[in-house]
Amino acid sequence: MDQQRAYQESDILLDNPEYLVVKPNSAYAANYFTSLDRYNEIKFSAFLKHNTNYIFIDKNNENFWVVSVSDDISEPILYKEGKAGAYLSNGDEDEFYEQFKSISSVLDQYIGFSNTYEWLLKIKNGELKGKVEIDDLNIEPINVSPSNPSKSMVILRFDINEYLGLFDLGDYDQNFIENIFSRYTNWTFRDWSTYAEDFNEGYLIGNFNEENFIKLSEISRFILPEITLEKLRVGGYNDMKQLSERLNELFSNQVENIISEFETVNEQCIFDTAKTEIEEDLCNVLEKYFIYKKTQSCFYKYVTSVNNLISLYKKVNRKSMSLSELLRNLLKKDNVSFNYEELSGYGECHNKFYDDSRFQQETSRQLKKILEKIEDSTEFKSLDEFNKISAEINKKFKFGNIYDLPKDDTKSIMFRNIDPVDNLIVYILRDKKSGSTKTVKSD
Repeated sequence: MDQQRAYQESDILLDNPEYLVVKPNSAYAANYFTSLDRYNEIKFSAFLKHNTNYIFIDKNNENFWVVSVSDDISEPILYKEGKAGAYLSNGDEDEFYEQFKSISSVLDQYIGFSNTYEWLLKIKNGELKGKVEIDDLNIEPINVSPSNPSKSMVILRFDINEYLGLFDLGDYDQNFIENIFSRYTNWTFRDWSTYAEDFNEGYLIGNFNEENFIKLSEISRFILPEITLEKLRVGGYNDMKQLSERLNELFSNQVENIISEFETVNEQCIFDTAKTEIEEDLCNVLEKYFIYKKTQSCFYKYVTSVNNLISLYKKVNRKSMSLSELLRNLLKKDNVSFNYEELSGYGECHNKFYDDSRFQQETSRQLKKILEKIEDSTEFKSLDEFNKISAEINKKFKFGNIYDLPKDDTKSIMFRNIDPVDNLIVYILRDKKSGSTKTVKSD
């Protein structure tokens, strides 16, 4: 290709032993400096019609970047040379600036992302007075202090998406946090079936208080007498599972209400725990840069000074960034990142957020209903007689325990329950030698 023509159809902005910065004014010139293939040459021609394009060439690394700037887009678009040849692929802004940081003045002059820094500097130097509107979406109009402009208060404003965008969060984490802080959140940590399974496994009974244990022991005397109050207090897995399954079998409506109430209380607890942890992580993280939360709510309004923002721009040595880009850059360089994968899964419930009194009250109400159903049920022959028989057995024996027969040492007996329909004792006889069992009802 003709070098003279390429140079004639370009503006050479910088040419030194390390870098060449070119503003091509034709597809021919762009093709010369980048060796683009035919497809990308046509593509570049389309760019030329609507955008201003710059080619940054690193002579030492023999690679190039194309930066496309347009009034129609808020930020320049970066392309870099692909590994397999001279084709364009989307480039990373930080990688680009890192490679060309030694000519940062050229970057700021031609492809500046924002003039926020320049506005702040003019305020500090007293060039702007009164109420100043900066062309930055995240900065409210600044009331310049007449006596000390550099200390003028700057109010930063964000919506939740913008604030969360400052951090290196994945799409899933960001969606999770947005749901947690939404007025109309519908986030569910565990579905109802999980809580139902926990009940059937006996785990939910373990959350009952002493008062409800006593009520439950009264119920168990009728449906599973071997599960005594003492056993409820111990909380053995097999005992709790057996009792839970029997309750669900006989009183499914009341059990469902207990499960639903636990679900409500526990979901709220996990929600409040997650929200608090996120707030502790993210709400005041900018304080390390002397940027402070202005209101009670997180993520929306923060306050700092003109002078402090100028110092932060100098710290990163990138004066062409918008405010949000500045903060993202600072947080990234300081390795500030968070991961909420575990928090958004099954979650964790801190005791201080768990409304135990609400759960116990509803549980008590449902257990009373079960007792009332037992008392009113025609399935029970006589509660007075039932209680009398139960008391007599418990004087010498315990339901569920195995005893040797005093007159036949080849057999053992286990009192299983009292059948409330006829108030007859149901027991199991076991042959010690063969291990065979037989269920018998007393006459």
